[in-house]
Amino acid sequence: MNQALWTNGVYINIPANARLEQSLFLNIRTNSHSPFCRLFVDVEAGADAGLVTKISSGNRQGVSLVVEEVRVGKGAKFDHGLVYAQKAGDTCHFTHRAALERDAQYNYVTASFGKGRLKADVGSAMKGVGAVSNIRSFTLLENDSQSDLHTLHHHEMDHTFSDLKFR
Repeated sequence: MNQALWTNGVYINIPANARLEQSLFLNIRTNSHSPFCRLFVDVEAGADAGLVTKISSGNRQGVSLVVEEVRVGKGAKFDHGLVYAQKAGDTCHFTHRAALERDAQYNYVTASFGKGRLKADVGSAMKGVGAVSNIRSFTLLENDSQSDLHTLHHHEMDHTFSDLKFR
């Protein structure tokens, strides 16, 4: 079922020990013909990188389902920003999960703007000792818009740290 519904997606691999001078930029447009989008980012051990993702609904109203999965390898650092711009009548269900290995650092910031309905499920799993996850989010929606935000930080190992701030 999962494979049958996904109509587009992006896979990004940051090789081991790579250091990106500038953040990558990804612009994702969903629409009624392509409402399902998946992003998988694999940041290998020792890498240091950033990504800014902008998601918008294109020219038509509709329902969007966006899934982001991030793996941050041993000792890697990954900064990730997401901007979601929606129009009146849009409905978006957004799921984001990050898995952090030993001594990995993950900084994630989301910003949602516009008018419509938004359901977001955001979280990270600290799978290795010394893993650090910082998640920040703010939502600025117009008058009769709706938002439903869920968060999860799972400390699978001792000596991990997480900070979560939603507005």
